[in-house]
Amino acid sequence: QRFQEGSRMMPKMLTLNEIRSATKGFSQDRIIGEGASASVYQGSIPPYGSVAIKRFNQESRFDPSISRIPFDREFATMVGCLKHKNLVQLQGWCCEKDELVLVYEHMGKGSLDKMLHNQTSNSKTLTWEKRLSIIHGVAAALIYLHEECECQIIHRDIKTCNILLDDEFNAKLGDFGLAEVYKRSITARCATVPAGTMGYLAPEYAFSGVPTVKTDVYSFGVVILEVSCGRRPVDEEGAVVSDFVWGLWEKGMIAEAADPKLRGRFDRAEMERTLMVGLSSAHPDCEMRPTVREAVRMLRGESPLPVLPPRKPTVRIQSVLPE
Repeated sequence: QRFQEGSRMMPKMLTLNEIRSATKGFSQDRIIGEGASASVYQGSIPPYGSVAIKRFNQESRFDPSISRIPFDREFATMVGCLKHKNLVQLQGWCCEKDELVLVYEHMGKGSLDKMLHNQTSNSKTLTWEKRLSIIHGVAAALIYLHEECECQIIHRDIKTCNILLDDEFNAKLGDFGLAEVYKRSITARCATVPAGTMGYLAPEYAFSGVPTVKTDVYSFGVVILEVSCGRRPVDEEGAVVSDFVWGLWEKGMIAEAADPKLRGRFDRAEMERTLMVGLSSAHPDCEMRPTVREAVRMLRGESPLPVLPPRKPTVRIQSVLPE
């Protein structure tokens, strides 16, 4: 069992035999997700039951340190201070021979991306109420990362693929392989190689490589628009979801951006408010974006709606380094 440190349960070191047994020898049939740095398998390990087993790719047999970078970053971040109901919980880990593995709780409904975009004739559309709850769940995770845990954590890869849903459609943020961790006493931010997913990247971050709270807010804003509209950030024809919503805002008909699959089953004022908060959070100018906590207050109607310009502002790149 996981051992307890203070009030937190720490992940358990697992053997490679346990991992191989759980995945039937890393069978292709057990793969439930694949990314740039890892593949995810579904398995079962006592006493946790069903788990998601993240096997990091062996990117270079000549330089094993390359594949260790995302593993080390994610493991250190998850063990360091992450315990929140809206974060996918780390159950165990394995670092044996050439294998690097993290074991997470299994999320029964899979990714938000699949729920939104891989609909079949037999699958149910996410209701507006569930979508709002998911948005609030992701927001709670980000408030924790940005403001409440011991170190400030910038996720750097907030997207619907990394938002997972349990059997009750509760949202949990996962995949911390790109996260940056900063001591709160240090305000300096060094430029990094921009990482993340196109469509979710803040323009100033793509330009400068400096991750900040506001670059995460931008990605969160894109997620809000994606969840509300049912459109990918950038579709196959190159159409950008924020441009689509801005276009309707300019015509005074922003609620028309709502996902057609909802068939009008939503509160119109609530939809308008959510879309406006999404545009504000994904504002091209980082200084105009709210914090996630401020965005939540606007979503709940506890503070005034953001003041949006009549037309989409142009991108204005400037320094985002703290004073």
